[in-house]
Amino acid sequence: ATADQCLEQLGLSYVDLMLIHFPATFDGKGDKAARLTEWKALEKWAKSGKARAIGVSHYCARHIKDIQEVATLPIAVNQVQYHVGMGSAGAMATDDKAFMESQGILYQ
Repeated sequence: ATADQCLEQLGLSYVDLMLIHFPATFDGKGDKAARLTEWKALEKWAKSGKARAIGVSHYCARHIKDIQEVATLPIAVNQVQYHVGMGSAGAMATDDKAFMESQGILYQ
């Protein structure tokens, strides 16, 4: 669904936060160019007054750095999955939490 369709389905004129769910398609396709295009479109939508803040979900530091190259609005949030089983994942268990915090991005 498009962002405008989401608003329509919710019966709202704006949302407090809109996230890009994943840095690729569900079949694993996607690259830097696609991420930049998607971020620019989300920024344009937010600047039209339809979102107070925008962010991402499941992005690693490399993906964040990609969109920071073109971002004119702050990346407010990176929402990640965390569960007890991830404790054995070593350094990847935190999904670059320290990096997100160093960039002023809420790690949620």
